[in-house]
Amino acid sequence: MPEYKANYIFWRYAPECMTCTPENKSFDSFKAAAALPEHFTEDSCKMWLLDADVQDLVRLLLERKNQQQLLDLHEKYVVKAENDPNSLKALLQLNETLFKNTGNQLYNLLDAVPDDVIGEEISK
Repeated sequence: MPEYKANYIFWRYAPECMTCTPENKSFDSFKAAAALPEHFTEDSCKMWLLDADVQDLVRLLLERKNQQQLLDLHEKYVVKAENDPNSLKALLQLNETLFKNTGNQLYNLLDAVPDDVIGEEISK
């Protein structure tokens, strides 16, 4: 993906991740900071959001951003839970969401490997 598209996605959804720093939140400021070609307009950049690779990047970015927000919330609940039973309850519920066991990935990988992977016969 070209850097200008990635910068547009960051500007739109996660300005803290940008490599350039626009003066304000306007598109013109972003365009100058990112050194976009003159023929790019805000409407033409919005059309990039229809591309599959851009949608994959947005989805990944928002998933990571959501995960970071949950971790930040977890830290706040840890501090509050020492004195507040409601915060402790919220912390326990958040832990179920954050740290849910999706199965051991190593065992799932090993289950797919045949038993005679090194060419020896299995003794019966």
